[in-house]
Amino acid sequence: MLFLDPESFLYYRKDIFRNDYFVFEPFADEEAKAEFFQANQIHLYKIRKLLVLEDFSWNFKGEADLYRRRPFPRKFLQPEASDYPCYVFQSELSKAFNHKGDIETIVDLIEYRYALVAQVGAQAKFQIRFKESLVTSTKEFIKNILRKVYERYKVKLMPARKNNLILKADGYREYFEGNYQLLQYERVRTCLRKNEPMKLILTEIPKAYRDRRFPPLFKSKVDVPPVDQDGSGIADPGPFNFNILKGSSPYFWYPPVPNVRTLYDRMEKAQKSKLINASTNSSTQVRASFIRKVVYLAPDKELVSLTEHRHRTGGTTVPKSS
Repeated sequence: MLFLDPESFLYYRKDIFRNDYFVFEPFADEEAKAEFFQANQIHLYKIRKLLVLEDFSWNFKGEADLYRRRPFPRKFLQPEASDYPCYVFQSELSKAFNHKGDIETIVDLIEYRYALVAQVGAQAKFQIRFKESLVTSTKEFIKNILRKVYERYKVKLMPARKNNLILKADGYREYFEGNYQLLQYERVRTCLRKNEPMKLILTEIPKAYRDRRFPPLFKSKVDVPPVDQDGSGIADPGPFNFNILKGSSPYFWYPPVPNVRTLYDRMEKAQKSKLINASTNSSTQVRASFIRKVVYLAPDKELVSLTEHRHRTGGTTVPKSS
């Protein structure tokens, strides 16, 4: 996963299942670097603005700094609340509804009134009512609605070029997204319990409403960065392709160790001297490998919080950092 340190503004990649190393990812393209720097500064400004409180200041030292440099929690990769929430059950339908094989449905077509009026005239009704099987999938359900509309009005309803058709529960912020069977949707089960028809609205949502480039997860060809003969870490996978993040953002997260800018500069200085020595007989690929820098970390068991350290020692001393 690609991260951005909010302090040093250095990019680094890290295996989310391991905490024993991370890899710095420098930009090779200066123009792209400036573009990403500007975009991420705006994101970071919005985040920092949330921390501005009147007559209050923050102190991220000691245990607070250890906490924000903790291993990245994988639960943070769960998607946030959708703009088009969908509520489904994975459990089976109650046996009380074994006798029910379909549900009465009323579909509102008001969003397509202009197309209907243009074809049929003012007498067009903006609703269709029919029974649908509870085991019908969402996509097939929408197709059945379009067939009913065409049979009645001879109109082919089509979404805008960059949109998809979707069903919304009338009066609720609830959408029939995905391709589940109807009996799995909460709105369907609610209507069955109340013994009332299900009222829906045929509408549209953008095809690309989700940012599929965030979080910036990607697969690497090798799991562990190999170590070369002289013991310095050199990452085998190629440099990160920052172009796939255009319009999106890396994940803002503090690296496991502080003062990474100093660490990065020291590593860069050491590797530049290697690059000069190897420049006479090295290929472009070998040169690029010297630019990427791997930082190896102590095992997790050596990292303890300030509170845990005080519990162990019974005092108020601060643990030495390895």
